[in-house]
Amino acid sequence: MSTKSNEQLKKLDEKILQLKKQKQAISKREKAKKQKERDRRLIQYGELLEKYFIENFVDSTQKENFNEKFKELAVEFTRIKNK
Repeated sequence: MSTKSNEQLKKLDEKILQLKKQKQAISKREKAKKQKERDRRLIQYGELLEKYFIENFVDSTQKENFNEKFKELAVEFTRIKNK
């Protein structure tokens, strides 16, 4: 192969690498965006649950039990999710 062909191949390889990195960066940003949206949704659901269910239909002892069970579930869910 000629030197010119080698240079062209090298430039194309560099361009391919650059595009792969851009694709990874875009994927990472999109994943982070989706996770933020999910977190926000879960927080809103929790707020609604607390506002309408717990405050209106549960006495203080039941609230404490609910909060404790919810914490246990959250820890378990996090553990499973991070496997």
